[in-house]
Amino acid sequence: MNCDPNALMEAAKCFKCIPRKSQREVLIYLFCQLVNSETPCELPAAPGDLGVAAGFNKNTLTWPAVVGATSYNIKRALVTGGPYATIDTDNASPYVDATALAGTDYFYVVSAVNACGEGANSNQSHGIPTGDFQFTPIAQNVDWTDGGGSHTGNLANFNATAVKATTTIIQFDGHAVQTVSYFGEANLPAITLYTSTGCNSLTSVVSPDLISVTVGMAVFSCPVLTTLNLTSLTIGTDVVAQLTPSLASLNLPSLTTAKNFYDNGSTNLLTINAPALTAVTVDVFCYGNLSLTTANFQSLQTVGNDFYVYTNSNMTSLNVSSLVTVGHHFNGYTSPKLTTLSCPALTGIGNEFRFEGCTLLANVSLPVFVPKNSNSIRFDGCALTAASVNHILARCVANPALTVSSVLLMAGTSSAPTGQGILDKATLIARGCTITTN
Repeated sequence: MNCDPNALMEAAKCFKCIPRKSQREVLIYLFCQLVNSETPCELPAAPGDLGVAAGFNKNTLTWPAVVGATSYNIKRALVTGGPYATIDTDNASPYVDATALAGTDYFYVVSAVNACGEGANSNQSHGIPTGDFQFTPIAQNVDWTDGGGSHTGNLANFNATAVKATTTIIQFDGHAVQTVSYFGEANLPAITLYTSTGCNSLTSVVSPDLISVTVGMAVFSCPVLTTLNLTSLTIGTDVVAQLTPSLASLNLPSLTTAKNFYDNGSTNLLTINAPALTAVTVDVFCYGNLSLTTANFQSLQTVGNDFYVYTNSNMTSLNVSSLVTVGHHFNGYTSPKLTTLSCPALTGIGNEFRFEGCTLLANVSLPVFVPKNSNSIRFDGCALTAASVNHILARCVANPALTVSSVLLMAGTSSAPTGQGILDKATLIARGCTITTN
């Protein structure tokens, strides 16, 4: 209302019923002030500090609440600066854009709405949803529960409580990871943890629920890793734990099958425990573990290519009680504390059977082993008893087709054969075999 004196005089004409002019002027003036004192309708402020967190096939938007806002318009563009299209209306932060496609960069703004209308847009923020999950950590402690994402920054602890996407690939790029744990997840294509991806500080990998790794698990060159606990893992394409000098135990009690099983150069590793492992389609490599005392492969039946358990300088026990066949080489040489080798189910080896340099190895039992012409059987530098030498020779004689196999047997000066002499050596030499004993 216009409170100019002249305008007031015009307005006063409608108050002629009031007896005195001065009273009319005062009343009009007071009425004018009352009308003008009403608060005008104001649009809400623009939301500040809009943030976008990329997730697995989604983006999550967050912003501080705007005073007086009753709802918010969510707007999205495919190029920075817009134009923006309103994709939804929400009552409060956060907002999840589940229509976002993996690998696409989306640009967002948010505007607040009240009874007077829509306010100005917020700052712009953007995010690229992930599909195949590559995890590059963002904070000192991350609890990852929604299935995927991509982050940057430093990480001490990674907890994947419910990573359910079957396309998930876990790898850490250039960050100081200390602990990795997976809970509630049964299947992952790959786990990759090694020095070049920032695992110099990794001390623990724990996953009691993980049952399969379809591409492979690699824990490689993690110098302070002490705990690798995958108690439910049953299937792994590749299981690799190499050059992890602080690892004391490789414990895989549920693992049943693998393409490759590697552990070497783990200088403090005391035990390898894979009691349920029945088949390895390519190789078993467990060598150069200077502290290893026990390797438990009690259920292992077949190795498709090579089975190497050599140069483990403190290994006293190798349990291969179910082993039936090895496709190529079975080598356990230079394991100077191994005293007994018992393979009660072993029927055949494709090529080399080699345990030379096991200076305390005295007893070898191969009751159903059938040597082949392609075999080279080497126990030179061992301490075989005469009974063990004759046992191996008898297994060779039992195969009349054996004619060209090279068999080297040396009892070793520390425990020369006693009692009966060497049996049937001449028979094998006459067939064309090369037999060497002391």
